[in-house]
Amino acid sequence: MMNRRVVDTFNTLNECMPYIPGLEHWLGFRHSWVAIPHDRRLTGKSSYTFREYLKMAGESILAFFADLPLPFAALLGTGIVGYGHICY
Repeated sequence: MMNRRVVDTFNTLNECMPYIPGLEHWLGFRHSWVAIPHDRRLTGKSSYTFREYLKMAGESILAFFADLPLPFAALLGTGIVGYGHICY
């Protein structure tokens, strides 16, 4: 649940894949948690597959921690090139 001020601030952001939990902290508004008990699913199963959960996690990391994956990818690529150079 959000008040109008928070929603208006969210709407001013130009995010193509907003990571709401991260943006809540980043924007600096006060927040609290409300525990809501959920009943077990009586019929059917989740429509999300494991691959879709992984995709959602990857999008969240790239959307909110965009400066973190690039150095990691550069380090990984450098390591692979170095390993390939040693083995060849």
